[in-house]
Amino acid sequence: MNFNSWQFLVFFPVVAVGYFGITMRVRRVLPALSNTLSQVFLLGVSLFFYACWNPVYLGLILSLIASSKTSRPEIENVIGQSVGPQIERLENEFRLIRRIIPIFAKPGTRQIRYVIEDNFLKLWFRFIYKYRSAIEIGNYTYVREIIERDYSTYAGLVLEKYFREKLMQSGEYSAIGTYWEKGNLNEVDLVAVNDDKKRMLVGEVKLNPRELRLSELERKAAVLSASRPKYKVELVGFSVKDM
Repeated sequence: MNFNSWQFLVFFPVVAVGYFGITMRVRRVLPALSNTLSQVFLLGVSLFFYACWNPVYLGLILSLIASSKTSRPEIENVIGQSVGPQIERLENEFRLIRRIIPIFAKPGTRQIRYVIEDNFLKLWFRFIYKYRSAIEIGNYTYVREIIERDYSTYAGLVLEKYFREKLMQSGEYSAIGTYWEKGNLNEVDLVAVNDDKKRMLVGEVKLNPRELRLSELERKAAVLSASRPKYKVELVGFSVKDM
């Protein structure tokens, strides 16, 4: 729906009447809830307005991001069309996703990924929305097997967020992020840098501590340290035991 379309000429007055009607009615009955319900109404019609081109795609984009299809080319390969405007709305207007780039990347890099910030939404779109057809027919065993198979991957992403925030709260670092190269090579879960003290923490995050592979992390750290040869590198493995 575009602003200059006849559909919008119908849509706008309906929304205006609905908004003011809800505001006035609720204010008389439940004045404390009038602002909240009005905001919920506006959020709902905004989602409809921006999704009406194909409402399925909003959920599909979020489901793909939750399932590790985190770059725009990966998403467009699945959907089969450009999703630039939709991703921009999810990021800047709805604030459901956040873009990330590799630490040390130059401004304007095309190595961009998107993540869902809210853990509940990430879980919902990873396991519930994606497999809603199986849930609708009552095949809960199928969904449970999927969750058991993929939960460690989902939990690992949640743990990455947890340890990233923990490092931020420590106040010891001037920059914190993640790292990967073109083609998703040499991917590192956490990189934290103290430029003043010339220190760099390179971390791997796993749900199960037995899956940590510091020898592999050391190889990846060598790639990072090449760009910061004077920095002292610390290798750290994070798991649920470190929470």
